[in-house]
Amino acid sequence: MKDIAGKVASKVFKGDLSDILKVTAPAYVHVERTYIEGCAADLIWSSRFLTKAAECVDPIERLKYVITSYLAGNHITPSDCQCRAPLNPILGETVQRVLPDGSRFYGEQTSHHPPITNFLLEGPGNLYRFSGFFEYKAWLSGLNSLGGSRIGKQIFSFNDGGLLSIKDPTMQITNLVTGDRSLNFVG
Repeated sequence: MKDIAGKVASKVFKGDLSDILKVTAPAYVHVERTYIEGCAADLIWSSRFLTKAAECVDPIERLKYVITSYLAGNHITPSDCQCRAPLNPILGETVQRVLPDGSRFYGEQTSHHPPITNFLLEGPGNLYRFSGFFEYKAWLSGLNSLGGSRIGKQIFSFNDGGLLSIKDPTMQITNLVTGDRSLNFVG
């Protein structure tokens, strides 16, 4: 841990707080999953709410289900990971999952630096498609906090022609060293 603290301190003194993902760290400080496994975990809850969204005729109700789907995934993964970073991505790594409702998830890690994950979630009976990519960013936002975001294009398309695009909120993890750690979404 002293080695990591030294690398972070060096970045702080140089004023380079823009990309904490470039600080190398031993595997034991990471959660035991890769970026793409985290993406698959984010979307575990999506099928439940996106199927309901696909069945809605009211656009406001559909939007509510899409937002619920999105927040469910964004909430569960940081908690599950104890606010720790995943293992370094493996270029070309793929994940395929068939969920209990018949939804199918496909993902591929297409870049190592910066980490970029491409994905497709198809609903049962082609009710919906959620596709896009995430480029992961992280930065120091103070001596005791870290900011992060997933930049990329993410599109929900439904079998009735409905289309929604969404942008990830910025996350901030506070009290990394002292105090009660908390995760907040901004935006």
